[in-house]
Amino acid sequence: MRHFILQRVVLELAGFALWIAAASTPAWSGFPDWHRYLEIINPTSATFEGTVQGYSADLLPTIVVLYYDAEEPQRGVLGSGVTQNGGDFRFSVKAPGRYHIMAFEDLNGDLSFQPNEPAGICESPSPIVARAGERLSNLFVRVQAPGAVGVPLKAVAGSSASADIATELRHYQMGQVVSLDDPRFSATNARWGLWVPLEFLPDTGVGFYFLQEYDRDKTPILFVHGSGGNPTDFRFLIEGLDRSRYQPWVYFYPTGMRLERQSELLYRMVAALQNELGFRQLCVLAHSMGGLVARGAISEAVRRSTSIEFPTFITLSTPWQGHAGAEKGVAQSPAVVPAWRDMAPSSPFLKKIWEIPLPKKTAYHLIFSYSGDFSLMINRNNDGAVSLASELDPRAQVAARRTFGFNEDHGGILSSPAVSQVVNTILSNSEVQAPWVERKID
Repeated sequence: MRHFILQRVVLELAGFALWIAAASTPAWSGFPDWHRYLEIINPTSATFEGTVQGYSADLLPTIVVLYYDAEEPQRGVLGSGVTQNGGDFRFSVKAPGRYHIMAFEDLNGDLSFQPNEPAGICESPSPIVARAGERLSNLFVRVQAPGAVGVPLKAVAGSSASADIATELRHYQMGQVVSLDDPRFSATNARWGLWVPLEFLPDTGVGFYFLQEYDRDKTPILFVHGSGGNPTDFRFLIEGLDRSRYQPWVYFYPTGMRLERQSELLYRMVAALQNELGFRQLCVLAHSMGGLVARGAISEAVRRSTSIEFPTFITLSTPWQGHAGAEKGVAQSPAVVPAWRDMAPSSPFLKKIWEIPLPKKTAYHLIFSYSGDFSLMINRNNDGAVSLASELDPRAQVAARRTFGFNEDHGGILSSPAVSQVVNTILSNSEVQAPWVERKID
């Protein structure tokens, strides 16, 4: 198990040099067609996101949001979705291009614009210019009275449309009870999620899973895996969990997707499950890049003043300062995995990851690994995949109640009996004893 995890991590993280140097054929079996991969994830798209203000104040009609070619509106609707008054929307559009975003209140529920329905068009900027890899935020569409704006095309939304960020959760499983042997948690699916996350999302069983029937008398603990991983990575730690007090939940997600996006979706799933089940507390344990996703989700919960409490947050070998190989990949590779942009040390995501402090009631524990050999791609002080400098980002150390170091490699930390003991001691709120390295920050 340890050998397999280490081999996978080395291929995925220390193998950036191979990805950069040779892009003509798949480097190892099991990956999708390389040319299809280049076509899917090369940065030839841009992102539009914003909000809609409805017209009918006394009603809550469905609002259809769509975009079309500003220069050739006769091409029709290029993408569409549904939201409500004050709802968010987000589109990935082909770049370069010039577009308009339109919204209308779908009073009769047919997803087609009628002249008697209130409508509006994004007026600033107009048109919206899409450049490859660019993200345009804070776009705003105000729906106006019927007839107030001209509609230069037949505005018909697709039946499966979804512009509202929250409705993207239709692609995710939420609360299904499974075992860690579920075939959806396969290494092949994990590779697809890393290399072609947009295709992976609707077709594979990604989402939030329970490993036992929900028990309101037990505290849930969420396990978030790292890059190219899956929930089975936590088998050893889950088997050692005190199941009389805790119920394990696992998050399975396409790790090639932008991390900020994954953090937001994770928060929304937690919020949706809390709304359904009524739990108050959720502990979180995350490995590697999963720590960044989990930290972003907690920040989103704080920003939205949610009632969810995160009493314990534990990260294992998390690259808080990113990975130098990701930055090289973004700069030099002919095909860039979207998550690399956020894993690059200079990325805005990493720079602001600690801007929102953890909740006062959250006890954060930083666990790092340091058994690594010299690598041209990693600082000489590393765990075989991530540099110690990245794992021990001063911002994370200051935020941590306690910091523990283990003579394990990046994957081996998941199957270490000593780590399992520390995790359970943290969860039981008892004192941790030697021999592991410990530093307490008052």
